[in-house]
Amino acid sequence: MEKAAIRYPPSDVGVNGGRLERDDMSDNRSGEEGHETSNENTVYLSYDQRDEEKSIDSARPSPSKFSISARGSDIFEFDPNLDTESLLEDDSPYPEVRSAVANFDDPDMPASTLRAWFLGLCWAILIPGMNQFFYLRYPSVAIGGLVAQLLAFPLGRLWARFFPNKTIFGIEINPGPFSIKEHVLVTIMATVGAQSAYATDIVAVQRVFYHQSFPFIYQWLLVMSTQLIGFSIGGVARRFLVAPPSMIWPNALVSCALFNTLHSQSYAGIGQHEGLSRERYFLYAFLASAVWYLVPGYLFEALSVFTWVCWMAPDNVRVNQIFGYRSGLGFSLLTFDWNQIAFIGSPLATPWWAEANVMIGFLFFYWFLTPIFYYTNVWYSQYLPISSSSAYDNTGQKYNLTRIIDANATISMQAYRDYSPVYLSLTFVMSYGLSFLSITATISHAIIHFWKPIKVQFKQSLREQPDIHAQLMAKYPQGMIQAVTNRQIGLNVITELIIGFMIPGGDSVWGVIGPALQFSKGQIYYGTVLLSGRRSRRLFTSPSALTFFFLIGAACPVILWLVTRRYPNSILNYLNFPLIFSGVGQIPPATAVNYVPWAIIGFLFQFVVRRKYFSYWAKYNYVLSAALDAGTAVGVIVVFFCLQYPLNGNIGHNTIRTWWGNQVYKQTLDWKFIALKTVAEGETFGPSLSG
Repeated sequence: MEKAAIRYPPSDVGVNGGRLERDDMSDNRSGEEGHETSNENTVYLSYDQRDEEKSIDSARPSPSKFSISARGSDIFEFDPNLDTESLLEDDSPYPEVRSAVANFDDPDMPASTLRAWFLGLCWAILIPGMNQFFYLRYPSVAIGGLVAQLLAFPLGRLWARFFPNKTIFGIEINPGPFSIKEHVLVTIMATVGAQSAYATDIVAVQRVFYHQSFPFIYQWLLVMSTQLIGFSIGGVARRFLVAPPSMIWPNALVSCALFNTLHSQSYAGIGQHEGLSRERYFLYAFLASAVWYLVPGYLFEALSVFTWVCWMAPDNVRVNQIFGYRSGLGFSLLTFDWNQIAFIGSPLATPWWAEANVMIGFLFFYWFLTPIFYYTNVWYSQYLPISSSSAYDNTGQKYNLTRIIDANATISMQAYRDYSPVYLSLTFVMSYGLSFLSITATISHAIIHFWKPIKVQFKQSLREQPDIHAQLMAKYPQGMIQAVTNRQIGLNVITELIIGFMIPGGDSVWGVIGPALQFSKGQIYYGTVLLSGRRSRRLFTSPSALTFFFLIGAACPVILWLVTRRYPNSILNYLNFPLIFSGVGQIPPATAVNYVPWAIIGFLFQFVVRRKYFSYWAKYNYVLSAALDAGTAVGVIVVFFCLQYPLNGNIGHNTIRTWWGNQVYKQTLDWKFIALKTVAEGETFGPSLSG
């Protein structure tokens, strides 16, 4: 085989000045391999080829071949994350993975130690307990995985420094320096149950809203069953979702970069960019982020809810509906609060092509269709706020569910007729329609694009050979793996529909509550009420046309596939309909303030910086994401516990809390959820149900 070269982006300072020469390839390939046919766009990676910097002395993988042609691999026809111009031997073909995950491993490094288990169990009890406690209060605070990751690090170092090197029942108390594997184990234990389980919302609704009290064993089994289903499916799907190199899990890369930064790990993927070390860069960005949060989070909250246009016209309904952030469409564009920007996930962790797909869905469904429907009064939407996560009656007030149910949480049809249909804001209706679209679009997309790899994996014939990271992980026993993606398809809507038709007998009621339960003030808001039953009555005012979204969603990926088959090199290859439909699924309660700045930051770092300053991006991007997320999280905790929670939130009540910068955004119609039209007292809008 002739001498070949792997090219790097021009801005990257890589091995041998940006070019890795492979003179010895012919010596390491068999004669049979030397006669293989290949095209000029194909690069073969032999994991047996290693340089000194990337050596894997303790775990040398067996040689394997992973072929990449143009933008695809042996299994995937088109891979938008793949960068064929920046490939390294013995490393992932994806620059995101190379920059965040080390390509070497020491299987003898201590991991399952007494120290790790003690710290992990302590955090596994403390953090989930605190998160659940504050989840049900307003303002709420959440201690995320990055905070646990940061707090576990100094504790592990202190243990290594001060505990004696003795044994108890043959177990070492202090096995030496706090290793990165111990740190990972502690963090996993601390975060695996850190966030509130979705099923706890059911318990909360039953107890507070429906006044139903069930024994602890029911509540515990309910939560555990739903949680264990997820873990079980995760274990079953491991070889489909984790082992293939193309499954890069962008959010997990942020944690990986932070682990390697804290433990001063150096590896080839971060490049040779001059400047600050990763450790110093993280420290500066972390401190700046934590200190800065005090400004938009407490001192000048208007910088967080930066509805500057609404400030100039606080009593103009249309201006507030178009430019408002709380109940409007959010054309004000800006925010200076990282907590708002990263509400739907860090823009530094999501690939730009994925962010672009999300914004296509946002722009079309929320900035184009929604105002058209609203200002033409489709579905009586002008009598409601343009965006709200609440349900309303035919007077424009919050829907009083207790008026139509009895003590057994069963609907009374006569009471329902005497009261009102259920009305949802237009963005909420759009959210349901997008849920219908995304479910069937995901099925069609998976059949078209992933049937082949799924079939291959079922036959245990890995044509997409594992990359170096999968090979290193193969030395360990397989276990439960929890990973968090930046975007996911919500299934709550389809489950609500299914249960509505499954429950036998009379009519049933299912309440869906929002994410912020204001129990401290005796308030609870719910997103919608699903009413269905044996009589199959359509109690929603949402149009039956939404059911056709299932068919539209199924058809969209098929149409796109046919077009890209005709034009294989088209930019349309980057379109992903499940992502377009599901990416904006958090609206409401999320608004444009959580999407537009997110996309702007993502474009700057994941497109501009990544292309023009690749070496800088490779070294610092995921470290910066971790620093901003962790710094903001720590800032939130400090502000909450020091300034908001004490004295029942009355600190600064007559001083800092009342100045213009903390009140101006609240003195707008956007903050008050004002509708365009109202009805006179005693009157209603919409169709009558009586008779």
